[in-house]
Amino acid sequence: MIKYGDIALKVEYGSLSIAKEKATTVHHYAGTDRSVVFDLGRKATRIACRLIAESENEKLLIEQLLQTITKRELRLGSFFYKDVVPDVDVNLEPVRRLQKGEWYIDARFVALDPVPYNYETGEAYY
Repeated sequence: MIKYGDIALKVEYGSLSIAKEKATTVHHYAGTDRSVVFDLGRKATRIACRLIAESENEKLLIEQLLQTITKRELRLGSFFYKDVVPDVDVNLEPVRRLQKGEWYIDARFVALDPVPYNYETGEAYY
């Protein structure tokens, strides 16, 4: 279960992935055996998962959330990310599972603030 803003969303077990990137540039000094690396900061964190909608109304709500560009907090257990928006390249093609009548919707989010925060204290993890 994740929480996007004040809306709780069900996540398929094992489908959550979090990709963090750090930008660096390596500069080599010509004519020497020396190079230096420049830290250019952290890029936005990308979060992907498969959401489960158990009704037509839940499916429509999820699709609406994934089409808006409103910044919200995304809570993932004991930590959360600030300033999260849905990824613009999201796939809104729901797959219906006939046994239970559920829809699986692949969702991707972008945390514009790439740092995770402790949910209880609000302090950054790093």
